[in-house]
Amino acid sequence: MKKLIGTAMLAALLATSAFAEITFGAWLRTVVVPVAGNGDKILTGWQNSWGQGVRTARLNTSWTSDDEKVGMMFDIYGDNFEIEVGDYVAGWWKPADWVKFMVGKIDNGYTMRSDVTYGSWAWIRPVNWVYDDEGITFQLGTMAAGLQVELFPVEGLQILARLPLIVEKYWVDSSEAVKHNAYGVKNGEKEEDVNVYEKGAFTYQETYKAFGNGTVAVGYTIGDIGTIKAAFLGGYDSGAGKYGTVNAAFDLTAVENMFLTVGVRIPVEDKISDGEMQATPTLGFSYQILDNFRIALTAGAEFVKANDPTISAGVGIDYGFTDTLGLVADFRYLGDLEKDKTVLSFLVGVNYALSSNGTLGIGFQGATEGNGLGFTGHKDDFSWAVPVKFELAF
Repeated sequence: MKKLIGTAMLAALLATSAFAEITFGAWLRTVVVPVAGNGDKILTGWQNSWGQGVRTARLNTSWTSDDEKVGMMFDIYGDNFEIEVGDYVAGWWKPADWVKFMVGKIDNGYTMRSDVTYGSWAWIRPVNWVYDDEGITFQLGTMAAGLQVELFPVEGLQILARLPLIVEKYWVDSSEAVKHNAYGVKNGEKEEDVNVYEKGAFTYQETYKAFGNGTVAVGYTIGDIGTIKAAFLGGYDSGAGKYGTVNAAFDLTAVENMFLTVGVRIPVEDKISDGEMQATPTLGFSYQILDNFRIALTAGAEFVKANDPTISAGVGIDYGFTDTLGLVADFRYLGDLEKDKTVLSFLVGVNYALSSNGTLGIGFQGATEGNGLGFTGHKDDFSWAVPVKFELAF
């Protein structure tokens, strides 16, 4: 019986592969820290370079029809040794070259994104910056789940729209009258507070809330000169009079081996209170000076009404000794002028490339003012770490 089932599954797989291309991939970066200090204790640990525990394995799968009009993506992550869905659990449909629909869990924050990444971004991120290296001047962010539409009406023009949809499934426990989510976890709300229109089905929400948290973005590439981009990122909150954020940027690509991006983020609200973000201008620059030598820098400022801004700046270099061995270093600054606080961080590291799929690295990082570099620091103390980096891509 087992043999019969196995044969049937193999036949089904072969039949599927005859009509679609199936691909598998993976990427991860785990940082092991044999020794570190937070000003109080000597520590040992590990993490993803972006924090959030460890991811030591993952699997990205995708199916694409032979005519490239229909496809599906399904990611499985092994975060903290538990199996969970990853960035994509979605299908897509492309009835014409100028339009693409995607439905499901979607995490393509990289669409139209303006990146200048360097140095500690790929090690233990000190997070002493106004805005991330990825999307330093422009980023649409991620959408947990819903409908995404991309339009390409003419060459160089891209339009994107997202409608976020609720994915929790609710039902009411008659004995306790509390609301549960799709995983059976109680959230403590009483039955009368459950804002759903169909018990036991995927929940609905009021339309103005769904559209109020949506995203609309436009990008236009001007030949070899660069790309201009603008977006409205919904963040509707009627109680606080908040509607979202306008993000605009320009990426200059006209100079060979050089990339320059400038942008600004401005909140859209009824009234911006003291202490709230008023505007965030940012800048990123990178230049491949030689085949084996690159320099990069970022800067940003977050202005708040009636207060002094928070300013960040950083510079980093990559230098290749050989095709497989290279030096990486960066220095970053964050200054909160209102609180008269400055956080400095640095990295010096060495990367070693293994074939075309892997990288090993070892470095030394430090940060001031209790910045814990992924672990808990103590106020006003200097934190340090010796990270060993393990990275792969398939």
